[in-house]
Amino acid sequence: MTYQEYLYKTYAAWLGKIIGIRLGAPVEGWSAEEIKRTYGKIHGYIVDYDVFASDDDSNGPLFFVRALEKCCSKDITAQEMGDNVLNWLCDGHGFFWWGGEGIATEHTAYSNLKKGICAPSSGSCEVNGKDLAEQIGGQIFSDCWGYVAPNDPKLACNLASKMSSVTHDGDGIEGGKFVAVAIALAYELKDIRKIIDTALTYLDPTSSYVKLCQDVITKIDEHPNDSDYVLQWIQENHGYDKYPGVCHILPNTAIMIWAMLYGHNDFDTTMNMLCEAGWDTDCTLGNVGSIMGAMVGLEGIDEKWTRPINDVLLSSSCMGSENIDTVSSSVRVFTELGWRLQGKDVPEKYLRDRSRVDFLLPRSTGGMRINKHRYFEANAVNCDETLKIVVNNAYPDTVGKVYLTTYYKPEDVYDARYEPSFSPIVYPGEKIHYTVSNPEHLPATFCIYMKDDQGNMYRGERQEISEKTTLSLSLPTGDYVVCECGVEAYVSERVMRTYFVIHEFYKDNTAAYGIDFSNLSMEDWGYDFGGVRRSAVRGCVTHHGSAYTDQSGLHLDGMISFGDMFSQVQEISLEYDKAYEDSVSIVFDMCGYMDYKAICVHEDVIEFVTKRNGVSKSEKRVFENTNMPKITLKIDRLRDRIMVYLGEVEFSFDSCGLSASKGAVGLICEDPKDCVILGCKLGCSNFQ
Repeated sequence: MTYQEYLYKTYAAWLGKIIGIRLGAPVEGWSAEEIKRTYGKIHGYIVDYDVFASDDDSNGPLFFVRALEKCCSKDITAQEMGDNVLNWLCDGHGFFWWGGEGIATEHTAYSNLKKGICAPSSGSCEVNGKDLAEQIGGQIFSDCWGYVAPNDPKLACNLASKMSSVTHDGDGIEGGKFVAVAIALAYELKDIRKIIDTALTYLDPTSSYVKLCQDVITKIDEHPNDSDYVLQWIQENHGYDKYPGVCHILPNTAIMIWAMLYGHNDFDTTMNMLCEAGWDTDCTLGNVGSIMGAMVGLEGIDEKWTRPINDVLLSSSCMGSENIDTVSSSVRVFTELGWRLQGKDVPEKYLRDRSRVDFLLPRSTGGMRINKHRYFEANAVNCDETLKIVVNNAYPDTVGKVYLTTYYKPEDVYDARYEPSFSPIVYPGEKIHYTVSNPEHLPATFCIYMKDDQGNMYRGERQEISEKTTLSLSLPTGDYVVCECGVEAYVSERVMRTYFVIHEFYKDNTAAYGIDFSNLSMEDWGYDFGGVRRSAVRGCVTHHGSAYTDQSGLHLDGMISFGDMFSQVQEISLEYDKAYEDSVSIVFDMCGYMDYKAICVHEDVIEFVTKRNGVSKSEKRVFENTNMPKITLKIDRLRDRIMVYLGEVEFSFDSCGLSASKGAVGLICEDPKDCVILGCKLGCSNFQ
């Protein structure tokens, strides 16, 4: 299997996962009878989400697999995977359901890890009890281990077993193994019955999980043409009332097997049947969508499923810029790690580059949208690794826009049940580029533009284009949020049945901007999964504690982060309330909560802290407290030195490991007394 074949197969599987989540989300927790009474037969999406916000079922695979980024080895340990969980999650909100310790399995396991209970004890029956350990979460996040182990079910089983043990035990682990192994097998096998039968051989034959699956298979074999009878049998013998906990793994596994076998290798039939069966629909459909997607490939998935997604994938990790992504970009996280596990180099053409949007994968749009209207009727079509903007009909003196959303506000997404928090993916001071061509000689001029959070537009020069041309715009430095970057097409004559082409979008990571926290608004994100209303500081992610802004600045008791995870910060200046006398930490090169560098200013000590995999090392400088309200860091990556300026006082730290590191920026004030941050200025260099 070539890398391109592997990438395309994994892309189909990952799309299947996203499709399943989107299809199942509206009826999550419904019974089959309720779905039948309300919707009747399901033939596709039942809610038009437009921009679908984050979901735990996609959060898990995308970020749990990143344990391999730090330890890309088949011998990675469960504890290393547990450290990765602590790295990517906010504490107590977002990512998955925080239903309370002893109630929500993942919440309980996260708390165990925080307390120092290492994996696999963190998810064990001994620590958490059998009922909690065998809920569905051991299975629903496990797709990624199949993605990184194509045609290698043994490896998929091994990796899934370790990760599932971080949060689950018993049948919770068996379910994680089953999903991963089935996906690994589906890269080669083309018959779902063979995939299921073979996957079960990798599980503990004495487990309740295997026994349940075999019982369902036997019942289906006895009634090959009566799916309704078997579904009723499952409901009566393996319903939620037969198992403990909030959402047990076994009832949902039973209907997964039922739908896959009665679906007869057809993606549409399988997914629609499973949605009609109810229970934990986004979870079951996500897993089955992965398995079926890997098996049938992109050609077996109708465009009615992929078109509404528009290639957009939003998440709710603790790293805001990584929460805005696309399906076609994020799938390369899996394939690059899977290829590296095989000891192979990824072809340069397909390397994931977060400063660039391409259209290399079929049906990918890079999340681009068209501001179309009755006088500019257009659609975007992926064609030959480009995005063709098909202009069906446009009137003279009209303007059409093709754009990328670079920051999502609450009104831009359908809901916020899993508390997405975003930092922009483009910043003031950067230079943005669109490569465009006009092979049909459309009578139009084109210009690149940027729109900020206040609705202000910044435009480049309008140009006539025929051949492939790069339009560029240097964004002004300043205190604003970049929300949209796009291309405007000014049509001068009536045109029909024509097109122009977007080849790529890219940016230089040279941000230079300031944040006046007194002018930075709070965003109302509405209700989360538990019905709690949430607000957040625009462009920032609160990892833990509280953060809010008012006319005096940012009030912080905890930790927030902001900025691009793939930039190299060169200078940071921070102004804070000089009446505040406790410690303030400026975090930089942040790649998660367990991985960052920081300068901490205490009452009479300045400390340089390096945190790697949760282990901190520090170097201190003692000084006479001058109670200065401003701190400036100058980060010299060539000389591997940090200069710290506190008023007229200057300190330096050498051999800091700066040359290749990169990451976002954050602030920490860990004291019950309120800290007020007035403003922050940053300057970055081009890393990629």
